Amino acid sequence: MVFVLKNKFISLALFIIIVVVLFRVVDKYNVIHKEKELTQVLVENCRVQDKPCIVNIGDLNLRISFAKNIYYLKPFNIAISAVDDSNINSMQLDFKMKNMDMGVNQFQLKRDIKKPGYWHGKALLPICVTGRADWYSELDVTTKKGRYQIILPILVKQASR
Repeated sequence: MVFVLKNKFISLALFIIIVVVLFRVVDKYNVIHKEKELTQVLVENCRVQDKPCIVNIGDLNLRISFAKNIYYLKPFNIAISAVDDSNINSMQLDFKMKNMDMGVNQFQLKRDIKKPGYWHGKALLPICVTGRADWYSELDVTTKKGRYQIILPILVKQASR
């Protein structure tokens, strides 16, 4: 009986030590990889499909342009140029509708290694079964200093038959 109690005590002590070590590792990871604060900017006075939108916030100076004509289920181009993109880690676009779950519509933009400050990509929008076309884009930019979300309305055209 004493042998069984000793083994249970040793097992319990080892369990407690493992839990404490894990908590310290997780805490250290969270300090190192602390989530950067998100700054949201709504850009309402720019029609990104008619002319490039210029956005200046924090350490970002961006020129954002989308293809002029965006149709459902047809790939379209996205181009973003940054005055200085040395602090930019990544750019990702997400397309959404207000009060409507349209699933995941995220597209990772790529840095052009031949053109400094130039990011580009292709995107594709699904068809909304209700016929709505009030899409908006969320451009998420992660820099060394913070995270920015730039919200831009877009206009989707019905494909001609």
